[in-house]
Amino acid sequence: MLYPIRGQSDDYVPLGGIAIHVNSKGQHAGFLLRVDSVVLYLHMAWHYDFRVEIAPRSGYFANVKLNRPNLLLLSSWLKKKAKIDKLFNQIPYKLEDIPYSFFCDRTPFDMGGNWADSKTGAGLTCATFIVATFDTLKFNFINKSAWREREGDAVFISMVVSGLRESLQDPTLTPQFRADLQRHVEYIETNMDRISRVRPLDVVGAALRWDGANFLDFNLVSVWSSCSDQILKTVNLLAQTKRPQPFSA
Repeated sequence: MLYPIRGQSDDYVPLGGIAIHVNSKGQHAGFLLRVDSVVLYLHMAWHYDFRVEIAPRSGYFANVKLNRPNLLLLSSWLKKKAKIDKLFNQIPYKLEDIPYSFFCDRTPFDMGGNWADSKTGAGLTCATFIVATFDTLKFNFINKSAWREREGDAVFISMVVSGLRESLQDPTLTPQFRADLQRHVEYIETNMDRISRVRPLDVVGAALRWDGANFLDFNLVSVWSSCSDQILKTVNLLAQTKRPQPFSA
């Protein structure tokens, strides 16, 4: 079941969920996390730009199908990663700790939520942040190593590389940061043929079918994702109504 995101006090979010919404740049995914009476949106926005914000009032989400002890573990880890206990009164805020990329270790975080993959070119997208979180906690979610390229992926990857190259023109960058970013971009460009993109709709589709215990493979998840155009048209249509309702997907 997909539920409409209704803002900061959404009673459909018991502890956590995986959200999907559409912005000017396309599909975007992140975690919804309930902290007391407030629902937060945690997502990988861009290069060294991890955001913690009040949940938007647009888009849809799927609840995470974990038993309560594991759901509490996920919630606790996300709070540590996002430094919510320390920075709650500063919401919205961003953390400049994770690069943006398509390459990373299977478990790039430590249990305290700290980024631990220091290799050149390593980083996360909005979708792989969700996958890496489950992998770090040793929850079998999707088998990312089996992912395959699909139509449109090369265009998106090229857009990311172009965006990172544009970032090199920022006059406020320190010489060290600029040099590191240059190496980061060059690594992605050199290894583009190795990229199998996990899409935002992949992680939401996987959440709808996941049993909380067993890996989902590419073939199963891509069936849901292949219907993305029609699903997003439905989502956008429902989002325009005054009272959007949950729907099965």
